[in-house]
Amino acid sequence: MRKGDETIFNKFALEEVFHLLCGEQISRGRGRFRTVYACRFDPTLVIKIEPNGGDHSNQQEIRLWTAYKDVPEVSRWLAPCIDISPGGVALLQRRVRPVRRAELPNEIPSFLNTDARHFNWGMLDGKMVCCDYADLEITVETDLVAADYGHWDETSQW
Repeated sequence: MRKGDETIFNKFALEEVFHLLCGEQISRGRGRFRTVYACRFDPTLVIKIEPNGGDHSNQQEIRLWTAYKDVPEVSRWLAPCIDISPGGVALLQRRVRPVRRAELPNEIPSFLNTDARHFNWGMLDGKMVCCDYADLEITVETDLVAADYGHWDETSQW
């Protein structure tokens, strides 16, 4: 946006853009800080709107996804985040199929047990995933193990 362009972003213009991008509100898609809508231009996505910045849930969720997307033991359990608006108000995430409580797995990784409410889960590509994980604190193992540096030649120079 260039200086002086802010006049085009009045309430009417913002509502028009919102209705262009966002479809119906997803059932169970309203929390303390965010509301979730179907994405009108891609039915495989949802748009999570955090209108007041709230507690930065969108930013936290994409931060977790970005940090762990290449760690299969973690990413296998999370609905992928696709993109986020510059200020964190809107987050694009893969859309999950809602599940009934009876479909939920009996066992889940311990890092997901901190916010394991049934409505935070859904089915994606045949796998059960968590679709609301902004409140998670995923940690990696920090136990110390014996380091194996291979053969060490004391006569080597730096």
